[in-house]
Amino acid sequence: MTKYSFELKLKVVQDYDNGVGGCDYLAKKYHVTNEAIVRRWVKAYKELGAVGIQRKRQNTVYSTQFKLNAVNLYLTSEKSYRELAHELGMNNPPLLTRWVSNYRKKGEFAFSNVQGRPRKESELLEISIKKAKDVVNETEQELARLQNDNLNLRMEVEYLKRLRRLWQEQHKRENPEWSVNSDENSSSHLSNS
Repeated sequence: MTKYSFELKLKVVQDYDNGVGGCDYLAKKYHVTNEAIVRRWVKAYKELGAVGIQRKRQNTVYSTQFKLNAVNLYLTSEKSYRELAHELGMNNPPLLTRWVSNYRKKGEFAFSNVQGRPRKESELLEISIKKAKDVVNETEQELARLQNDNLNLRMEVEYLKRLRRLWQEQHKRENPEWSVNSDENSSSHLSNS
């Protein structure tokens, strides 16, 4: 595939806009492989401006969510790949075509970033065992933390009980007429309120 310079593409598009000739004439004049390419440049220029005909130096990386949204838009609208790609600011409509094709074959998993050879069952088993161990470790850590919290709360309750007994004993020494029954009544009043 011949790569055409940005300057050539721009000149062809400007000639087309100025009415110098049609796509077939301009393709022959500028030695472009065929008039479909000129037509594509003209459409891209009209949709996206100069950016639409510029060749990118680096590939654009699209997120999985962007790809899913683009595929969903294509499947739910009646727009062509080219129209939708231009609407989304993509100057590579065949990429959208590939996304839709992959989505139809693999569903939402078409855009997972897993590359390379498929893993063997033994590797998958090892990974799942490691994940299970991690979950168990996290669960054990959480259990240990909860047990420690529980122990601290029990110690606090025991301390408060002893403090209450000491207070009752001191109060009995200071007020001999005070009885345990009156204390139980007062504590039941406190717990009811």
